[in-house]
Amino acid sequence: MDISSKAGMMDLTSRLQDAQLRQGAENAAGLSQRSRKLDKGGDAAAVKAGKEADLMKACQDFESVFISYLFERMRAAGPQSSLDSGLDHEIFTSMSDQETSKQMSRAGGLGLSKVIYDQMKKQL
Repeated sequence: MDISSKAGMMDLTSRLQDAQLRQGAENAAGLSQRSRKLDKGGDAAAVKAGKEADLMKACQDFESVFISYLFERMRAAGPQSSLDSGLDHEIFTSMSDQETSKQMSRAGGLGLSKVIYDQMKKQL
């Protein structure tokens, strides 16, 4: 694989990770907007439940990005074979890792989202 292909893949991976981080930030922004709307009207239990659900989603999104990054770094550290070369393989692997990391996070993952949630829940 030539350098331009690797650079292109690194750029694509970086853009995908940036998009995931922006999505997490947008989820967090949406959390604050929805909580302000709920605070204006509605019972306190519904407001708190909505805030907690949104916070858990944001924590899971963060854990998903973290797991995806771990996958990427582990692949880069391991030996490379001729079967693993090619831009198409790298793109597929990156997308597969991202989806796997989302599923792992939703299923409990590394437990990072739970720890972050427990800490941030105190501030709601």
